[in-house]
Amino acid sequence: MKGIGMHSLGEEIKLSSMRHWSLEGRSRLVKVLSVSAAKYAMEFNGGALSGYITEERFLWGLNSHQIERFLGLRTHELRPLAQIHALSRLPKPNEVEFKFSAAFPDGDVYTNKDHDNLLAARRAFLDGSDRHTRSMTPVVNAYPPGSGMIPQWRLTVEIPSGGLISTVMPTLPFARENGSIKLYTPHNRGPIR
Repeated sequence: MKGIGMHSLGEEIKLSSMRHWSLEGRSRLVKVLSVSAAKYAMEFNGGALSGYITEERFLWGLNSHQIERFLGLRTHELRPLAQIHALSRLPKPNEVEFKFSAAFPDGDVYTNKDHDNLLAARRAFLDGSDRHTRSMTPVVNAYPPGSGMIPQWRLTVEIPSGGLISTVMPTLPFARENGSIKLYTPHNRGPIR
């Protein structure tokens, strides 16, 4: 039985994952947006951000294609470019769900059935029968697993954008504040993969 002020193991893990968050620097929380998602958020949703977020450092040195792949976004979602926005404030513990890493689409284990569904979605995309057209360019309508090295959280409330940090393209990677495009290497385990 939990005592007063005690948290479940899941809550303790989430709280631990939040301990380095900041509004600036390497642990700044960021939201990656496609062109159409940015247009919706900024023009139709009052600048409010929702969905999945991560820490800035995990994106350093990556171009838009790499960010798409490592975050487990739909294929071609960030084809032309990606916008990276800061959050205007840090979420409270009851405003986020910890979803482990981008290797777990929606925080779930990626199963053989999920893989079969991804392959079917790719076939449907290639033959033109199912192209998700919410985006500026058609995308495969399925989310693959991303990198196990990138933590992710899902906002359960909308939080205003703290502003556009960077626009990233296939030929223009996400730079650190000092302009360096050196890849981040967490815990000396090599670059994000």
